[in-house]
Order: sequence, then structure tokens, then C-alpha cells
Amino acid sequence: MPTKERFQNPTIGDTVNLRLFTYNSNNRRSVKEITEINIYTIDETLRSVSNPEGLRLVETLPGSSVITESTGQYLLPLFIDNDLYTIGNYHDVWDVTFENGENATAHIRNNFQIYSDLWFTSPLPPIYDFNFNFRPNRFRKGS
Repeated sequence: MPTKERFQNPTIGDTVNLRLFTYNSNNRRSVKEITEINIYTIDETLRSVSNPEGLRLVETLPGSSVITESTGQYLLPLFIDNDLYTIGNYHDVWDVTFENGENATAHIRNNFQIYSDLWFTSPLPPIYDFNFNFRPNRFRKGS
């Protein structure tokens, strides 16, 4: 199972690395707590006045599943299971408490997309030739 980053065209069966970077005064800084991460899909059939984007909750992951890589750098490896996920657009919403003494939780929203597999067949192997040649057809006198 390959591991891909958010924008590396993940497909069903891959593990996608969902990352969050936090800053305070232009410096990386760790947050107090990541409570949970909610994964939503955009479902056009669910659009309504109360849900204008048509969001449907796919999965809720606890904050304990987040890996702290370094100061202000967080990683959530998400396995794209065939039973839960389909091809389409998704939002990952991180519930974050920034500092001690804060009662409010921020909802940080990021996007990713799941793509279809790109199969192709051919009787010949794909051969790519990136050979660039430069042959000037004019010369300057004295050069």
C-alpha cells in the first residue's frame, strides 16, 4: 500500500498523509491539543438550506491518532478504505485548542481529493524519449 501526500493523487487503497502546520508570530509552535479530526465528503444530493455544501461525515478520528513530527508539525496517516471512501472531494476538519486557558476550539479545514486508478493497456511498453538537441543553422561571422 503506497503512502502519498495530500496532493499526490491518492487512490482507494492508499494511505494519505494529512498534515497540519501551526504557527504563532511567524514561528512554528505546538498547540495545546488536537481533539479530533472529522473527514467529510461532498455529496451533491445532500445540498439543502441547512447544509449548502452537501457535506456528509465519513469518519471521526481521535486526536490521539495524530503524530507530532516536530514543533508545530502534525501528521495523520489516513488509510483510504474501500468500504468508507469513494472517488471525490473531501474535507478534513481538525478541532484544535491552541493554548492553555482557552475554552474555544478552532475548526481548521483542509481539502483533499481521491482519484480513480489510471489503468491503461498497450501491446508495446511505453517508451519515452526526452532527447533535446540544439543545432544552430546560422552562424555569425567571427564567432
